[in-house]
Amino acid sequence: MTNSSITPFRHSFQKSRGAIQRHLRTSSTLWKQLQKNQEKALLLEWLLQQLELGLEPKWLITWHLFTPEEFLKPLNETCTQHGFKDRYGYKYKGDLWKQSGNDKRIWKRRTDLDLVQQDTRQIRNVECKYFYGIKRHNHMKRSIASGQVPPMLYFHEMGKVKLQYHCHSIKTQLPKEFDDQASLEDFYNITIRNERKCFSRWKRVDVTKIYEPKGLIDYLVKETKLDKISLDEHNSIVIKPPSKQGRNINSSYYSNNNQHDYFQKRLV
Repeated sequence: MTNSSITPFRHSFQKSRGAIQRHLRTSSTLWKQLQKNQEKALLLEWLLQQLELGLEPKWLITWHLFTPEEFLKPLNETCTQHGFKDRYGYKYKGDLWKQSGNDKRIWKRRTDLDLVQQDTRQIRNVECKYFYGIKRHNHMKRSIASGQVPPMLYFHEMGKVKLQYHCHSIKTQLPKEFDDQASLEDFYNITIRNERKCFSRWKRVDVTKIYEPKGLIDYLVKETKLDKISLDEHNSIVIKPPSKQGRNINSSYYSNNNQHDYFQKRLV
C-alpha cells in the first residue's frame, strides 16, 4: 500500500461519542452524568482513538509509592498465652523528632502530582534501560522518534482514601525475556525496586495481563475531572495521528515490525 492510497485522518466527535456510549453500555442517567464531565469524556475518546491508531495494550503494571509510615515496626511488649491481650509498641527508624522534617518532605512528594511525575520519569528511564537498551536518558527523544521505544502510557490516581497517588502503567511490546507475568513480577519487585527508592516496601508491584483494552481504559479514567487529568502526559509515549505527509512519531516502529503494520488499516 502506498501513501497515496491513504485517506486523510478525519475524526468525528459524533462517531466517537456513539462508540463510547456503546462501549460503556450506560443507561440514560449515567450518560447524562458523563456529559457533565467533559474532561473524562474527551480523555476516554482520545484513548479510544489510540486503540484505533494501533495501540495494543498487553500488560498493566500497578505500583504504590513509599510513605513515612513504612519506617514503623511493630514490637510485641508482652508474651501472654495464645497472644491474648498482648500489648504492642512501635519502633521508628532513628529519632522520631529528627525524622519529622524528612516525613514532611516524603509526604509532599507523594501528594504533589508534579513530584510524582518526576519519580515516574526515573522509573521509565530504568524500564527503557532494561527493556530497550537505552542507557543514556538524554537520547530518549531520539530513541522514541526512531521507533526503538514502543508506546507506553502512565496514569496517576489517588484511590478511595485520597491520601497519596498510586500509579498504573500500560506496556505494549516487551522483549521475549520479559514478556510473561513471572518475569515481569521478578523485574519490578526485585530488580527495579533495588534501583528506585520511591517504591513502597510494604506493597508489591502488581502485574496483570490485559484481555479487554476498552474496559481497562474506562477504569483508568474514572478519577479524571476538571482540575485533575489521570493521564501522565509528560511521561507517556503515545501514537500521534498521521500528518498530511502520512508520517507519525512512531511510524518507524510499526513499519519495522511485521506484526504491526500501521498503514495497513485505512483511517477514516
